[in-house]
Amino acid sequence: PILNKNDLTEFLNKKLTAEISVEESDRDKLLVSIRDDIVRYYDSETYRSILLHKNYRNEFEIYCEEGEHYLYGIIDKLIIEKDRLTIVDYKTDNITPQQLASRTGDYLPQLKFYAYILSKLYKEYNRFDLRLIFLKQVDQAAVKEISRDELKSFGKELTFSIRNIHSNKFEPNLNHCSKCHFALERNQCIKSFS
Repeated sequence: PILNKNDLTEFLNKKLTAEISVEESDRDKLLVSIRDDIVRYYDSETYRSILLHKNYRNEFEIYCEEGEHYLYGIIDKLIIEKDRLTIVDYKTDNITPQQLASRTGDYLPQLKFYAYILSKLYKEYNRFDLRLIFLKQVDQAAVKEISRDELKSFGKELTFSIRNIHSNKFEPNLNHCSKCHFALERNQCIKSFS
């Protein structure tokens, strides 16, 4: 990793200039935010503990057949150990320590989905660790172990959700509107449901 702040700043500046068309002042703020997140992560105990694992895959694409459909996902980092698979997912949410538990609950279904696919692909594993790393609160990583039995139950929920999607049955979670970046003023959903 690039740990020198000047080299990192130059690298990020080139990437942002090539990929994002924004005002220079906004790009500078974004650059500083990204750089600070990276430096914080590389200086963390969380990063040092992840470095200890030698058998891993980054940006690991997974997919499997589920009935008439295919399930697909990209895992930020999959750590493979002899007795377990650990799914690591990085989040850039700007959260406080007090928001950590709530936001973790929002993202756990995503990681369960990944674990469910892995459970179908790697039948020899019965232990799956779900690990969320919020870059703004990097040393307060949320870790949850999930069993194959819990994943079977999750699979039933998933099948139910897929059926509803294909039947155009959508029940909005209006309690989430206050956290959703698509909500309008006064936390109103932008989609109308009838």
